[in-house]
Amino acid sequence: MDLKKLEYILEIERTGSVSDAARRLDVTPSALVQHLQKLERELGTPLFHRTKGKWLPTQAGKIYMEYARQMLSVRRDAYRIINDITTSQNGPISIAFSSGRGVHQFAQIYPRFHSLYPGVRLQPMELCVRDQLELLRQRELDVGLVCLEKALHTHELQYFDVAHENLSLIVPAGHPLRSRLRDPVDIRDVAEEPFVVLSQQFTLRPIVDRIFQSAGVTPRILFESEHNLTIITMVQHGLCCGIVPEYYLYGGVPGIQAFHLAGLPNWHFYAVCPQGIYLSGPIRKLIQLYGETYHSRVEYRTQLDKQQKELW
Repeated sequence: MDLKKLEYILEIERTGSVSDAARRLDVTPSALVQHLQKLERELGTPLFHRTKGKWLPTQAGKIYMEYARQMLSVRRDAYRIINDITTSQNGPISIAFSSGRGVHQFAQIYPRFHSLYPGVRLQPMELCVRDQLELLRQRELDVGLVCLEKALHTHELQYFDVAHENLSLIVPAGHPLRSRLRDPVDIRDVAEEPFVVLSQQFTLRPIVDRIFQSAGVTPRILFESEHNLTIITMVQHGLCCGIVPEYYLYGGVPGIQAFHLAGLPNWHFYAVCPQGIYLSGPIRKLIQLYGETYHSRVEYRTQLDKQQKELW
């Protein structure tokens, strides 16, 4: 079987369009349609519902694509095992990360990884956590880098704990409230202040909501954002308070004052892989490098805490 043809069908599913899939695969739309029609004749059933808006898989198509993904995953595993035992490290690794910290971390680890494995081609994607998890379940992504609560783990995926991360309250540096707060802060002490928070689709939002709920506080939400850096910028301009992961505060951020929250609410930064895939040497090293990059910033947090205590 030509496994390349499996990728053709999966690309139609992914894009929902023959023309878009053909462009991404660098083949003509007519050639792609001919391959699909030939396959459907062999199977005796259509694999897609043809519509003007989007091509959607039929029930038979869903089954075919589920096994197509498994076959491609087996091929990738076989190549990686052979590469490991022959020490000829090459081939692609698909990796996804979120915007903000993900881009910064990837830029830091890429030169080191490339120097160790020049033959391995990293295929980076910038995706939200929800999209990463879906691609991981479908075995169309090798490594996802996500922040999650442990309660959200599923048996379909394997999780490697890269770092434990507390959440911090941030207030404008010049705000009169700042001088009255003591670390750790009870969220009730800032109950009357406006907040900018992440929108509902982000995995951090339920944790932030529980911080307020457990204290019996209904927050004054100025607006919802899609980026932690937006929250920090708004706080720097004196418009609101915010709750952000500590990662964004390492090294100090001008214009804000950061505090731990009572109870130290937290989440974990994970490298996530599909359950059962072969973890090659390059994949294991990639996860290790991410852990090293994260923990190298911890010393800055220590320095920031020291500066804050001196201000108090």
